[in-house]
Amino acid sequence: MQFLNCELVRRFEAAEAIPQVHFAKHLERVKPDLKVAYEVIGGAHTVFIHPGCVVGRCVGLGLNGTVSAADLDRVEQFYISRGESPQVDVVPVADQSLFELMKQRPYRFEELNNVLVRPLSKLETLASRDVNAEIRRSSPEECEALCEVVARAFLEGKDPDPQFVDVFRPLYGMEGAFSFAAYVDGKMVGGASGMLIPEAGIAAFFGSSTLPEYRGSGIQGAFLRERLKLAAEAGCEYAVIVTRGGSTSQRNCERAGFRVAYSKPVMKMHLSV
Repeated sequence: MQFLNCELVRRFEAAEAIPQVHFAKHLERVKPDLKVAYEVIGGAHTVFIHPGCVVGRCVGLGLNGTVSAADLDRVEQFYISRGESPQVDVVPVADQSLFELMKQRPYRFEELNNVLVRPLSKLETLASRDVNAEIRRSSPEECEALCEVVARAFLEGKDPDPQFVDVFRPLYGMEGAFSFAAYVDGKMVGGASGMLIPEAGIAAFFGSSTLPEYRGSGIQGAFLRERLKLAAEAGCEYAVIVTRGGSTSQRNCERAGFRVAYSKPVMKMHLSV
């Protein structure tokens, strides 16, 4: 892979920034009462869904040069005015000014994620493996069932709260998204989604999980192969996935040819310390 610089990292960070924006735009249409918000501040995509939502951070800050105190003030006010603590993804190649500003303010480490990247080629032939499941592109009519299954899978088979299911619906309905479902004996047992981001030349993969009793049978690997094939045929140069370090997801991705490009912390501002 090429040497990491701001231009390349901006493209990879689009894998989180652009889906967040589309997520917000989708909810803006179907749930206007939520009053979601999205804004570009200092070149970074800043998104708010609702307080406590797992989607909605500032992504890309410091990748367009110097970050001013006024830039960070705007990011913080964007969230604080909506009752949320500011959260900022910080990448290793961000301008040093961002690090210096955050040292002066009450930010704390919230989580650490790995950005995994895989180059793509239309000429590549992906090795197929026997999987005891049918993997097929899902239809809009399957969206509700797919959201329920994926939400239950993320909760290790427990019945999901309706609000948790709501988190997944935009992933399968927002503009530019695509999804796959896995079936065993006619039963839907897992799902996976992604988004083509042609302006960055990448495909972002996310929202993938399998019910616990069907894991270990190669379904996640099959989801990766189908999405890689789709992305390559669409002309994407890279596929990008963001995972927790050392997770099963990371292991599955590395088996499919992904490699860690860099790690990045999510820094959260604590309003009372």
